[in-house]
Amino acid sequence: MTKLGVLCVVVLAGCSSDPSFHNPFSGRDDASRAKLAAYAAQARYPDTEPRSDLSGGAIVSSHNDTVRIVNFSDRALVEPDIWVNGSFVQRAGTVPARGIVTMARSGFYNNRGDVLSSIGNIQRIDIQTHDGFWRLLGPVKD
Repeated sequence: MTKLGVLCVVVLAGCSSDPSFHNPFSGRDDASRAKLAAYAAQARYPDTEPRSDLSGGAIVSSHNDTVRIVNFSDRALVEPDIWVNGSFVQRAGTVPARGIVTMARSGFYNNRGDVLSSIGNIQRIDIQTHDGFWRLLGPVKD
C-alpha cells in the first residue's frame, strides 16, 4: 500500500529528473513502426505468473499518450520488455535504478500489428527481463 501511495505522489508531483533514454525502435517513420511491429510479432508473453516482488509501478498519461515505468528498486532493469494487458509489447532501454522511463503508447504493438494507442483501457502492465517477470503497481492515470 505504501508503494502505491508513493506512486501516486510521483504522479501528482511530477518528476523533473526523468532520465533521457533512446529506444532504438522509437520513431514515427514507417521503418521504425515496422521494426516495432516485427518485434511484437515474435515476442511471447510469459506463460508463468508474474512475480510481485519488484518495487515498480506504471503511470498512464492520456494527455500526451505515454506510459511511464517507475523503478523504485536499487537495481537497473536492462532492456526489459514492457507488456500492456498481456498482449502489447515494447522493448525499453535500461530503466535506471530509482528512475523513470517514458514510452509512447504508439510504440506498443501486439502480434497482429495493432497499435496500443487504438485501445482505450490499460488494465495491467508487466515487465520482463532476462532474469524475471513482474507485475507493476498500477497503472495509475495522470
